[in-house]
Amino acid sequence: MLSRVIIPLCICSFTLFMGCQKTGAAVTDEQPAEPVETQVVEQSMEPAMEESGEPDVPGAEQEEAPVEEAPPVVGTVHDAFDGLLKTHVSAESGMVDYDGLKSNEAQLDAYLQEVIAAANMADLSEDEQFAFYINAYNAYTIKLILERYPKLKSITDYKEPWKQKRWNVAGETLSLDQIEHEKLRPVFKDPRIHFAVNCASVGCPPLRAEAYVASTLEQQLEAATKQTLTQTKYVEVKKGKLYLTKILEWYGKDFVNPEFKGHAESVAQYVARYASDDVVELVNAKGAKTPVRYKSYDWNLNKQ
Repeated sequence: MLSRVIIPLCICSFTLFMGCQKTGAAVTDEQPAEPVETQVVEQSMEPAMEESGEPDVPGAEQEEAPVEEAPPVVGTVHDAFDGLLKTHVSAESGMVDYDGLKSNEAQLDAYLQEVIAAANMADLSEDEQFAFYINAYNAYTIKLILERYPKLKSITDYKEPWKQKRWNVAGETLSLDQIEHEKLRPVFKDPRIHFAVNCASVGCPPLRAEAYVASTLEQQLEAATKQTLTQTKYVEVKKGKLYLTKILEWYGKDFVNPEFKGHAESVAQYVARYASDDVVELVNAKGAKTPVRYKSYDWNLNKQ
């Protein structure tokens, strides 16, 4: 895979951002553009667990999809988080080195305090806000895991982990659910959000080994979606039926909603845009009537 090149301008960009924080300003790449919010039905991941309440045991080893890299960019305010992800997340599998992150927890805390908590959203462009909230969700999810690591075996060891309203995001105290269902889904209306935010579980789409940034956001969202939907762990054909990750059941409406970017007539037809040849063949033959089943969700910690 290609390595990302980070040029010395990273240091200058971060220094400029820190200087602006003292005066209440934020560094932006584009002109401010306030996204328009509309109502979207909220659905938490937590109630969607299997009735037994027990995480599924991982099965046979799954094939891994080729990982696509967005073009290299100059530094952004998310450089600190980007560095942590590049060091402690596998670019191939998305599995996380929580031991390493635990030893660098102070760096994560500094990023959360100095970037996520201190941001002025009014000074950020639409794409900067989009990338910001994805990073906020993923960074606070990692923080939640580290608070009880290494004893914690699953994010579901917490009581209602997504509803804990205690994370400082641009001066607001929010829960993970609020970041996803109030700040991301109804505002940016992009189903690929579900392949970008990570719930720290084996069954979740892979965590990207990089922070999201406005300048390459489109490429990153496409790469994250393709990395998920080309793996049999999440999508496969068995006996004439299409088996999909439960995320596509829980949030299926986002993939067919005409108001959402890139929507399709059916979830199966959306998946076929990215999936393997056998999936495409089945969906082309059956169309919107493709028989779909959903895989069990593995809530075990996505630990390397």
